[in-house]
Amino acid sequence: MKRFLAAAAVSLVALTGVSASASTVRLDYTTASSPFGSPNLSERVRIEGPGRSATNVLAGPFRMTDHVNEIVAWCFDIAQHVGNRVTYHTASNPLGDARASLLNRLFTSFYHKVDTPTEGAAFQVAIWEIVYESLDDPFNVRNGIFEASRNHDVTRLANHWLHNLGTEENYRISYFMSKTNQDLLTATPVPLPAGVLLLGTGLGALVVARRRRKMA
Repeated sequence: MKRFLAAAAVSLVALTGVSASASTVRLDYTTASSPFGSPNLSERVRIEGPGRSATNVLAGPFRMTDHVNEIVAWCFDIAQHVGNRVTYHTASNPLGDARASLLNRLFTSFYHKVDTPTEGAAFQVAIWEIVYESLDDPFNVRNGIFEASRNHDVTRLANHWLHNLGTEENYRISYFMSKTNQDLLTATPVPLPAGVLLLGTGLGALVVARRRRKMA
């Protein structure tokens, strides 16, 4: 599963490169019957927030395709429903710098851990908390402007991740907006500049050389 997420992130580089110059992109489900695709990393949880009365939903990553690349997409719009064969308008940053930064830190810190339905649902719930909750209060998905409940494992893990965000931001987040369906976001890792990679290689060689001199 982690190999699938990694491959999807790599293929997304091509998609986001196209999206940067294009204003629209059509995304379809990878399987006709469900946006969650296979394997399904969603779990049921009860949510409530702006535009959404208390409702039981499946939370987790969507498997989408533009028929060139397969991507992993996440909802950041609880007021509408996800749709198949939807044409989205791309947006640079509809959530503002503070929330975009928090989302980036979430992906950088914990995206690599998403490997089970509980983790997929917790990651989605954490995204909703960042998008909807007041930034003046500590994050807690169990109360506030946005609330999630009736799945203790999911809400506990989402809160754990939100309370332990790192400071690094190593992802590029792309946003896909629709007037009729859920808005989606995707994230792909930002590759290190070639100079940084060369520096790391040089430092590694230096360490090896020093160790060899000590052993001689």
